[in-house]
Formats: sequence, structure tokens, C-alpha cells
Amino acid sequence: VAPEDELLLCARIRTEHRAGNRADVERLVSQVTRQARILGVDLLPETVEVCQQVIEGRLRAREA
Repeated sequence: VAPEDELLLCARIRTEHRAGNRADVERLVSQVTRQARILGVDLLPETVEVCQQVIEGRLRAREA
């Protein structure tokens, strides 16, 4: 398996988000964004959407 695979990381982000594992979500989002910066590539639109959804959802939950 390729742990750096962007689509695989998106699936892991969704899974950890659904399980309520905020620390893992934050770690995985950081990992996928850092990896893209290092490689000098843009994230897939789907990846950007997943990252925004899980981070924004977490932030809204804290403010409530």
C-alpha cells in the first residue's frame, strides 16, 4: 500500500473524522498538505473539499 497516496489519505481523513478522532484528522490534513507543498503540486479538488469540510466542521463544533 502507498501511505502517501492522496486518495488513500482522503479516505483516511474521512474515516477518522467520522470516528471523531480530531487529532488524527489534523495530523492527516497536515500530512497531505505538507506533502503537496514539498512536491510542488496542487491537491486534487476532492482533497481540498474533504480538508475544508473536516476542518470547518471541527471549528464550528468548538464554537457552539
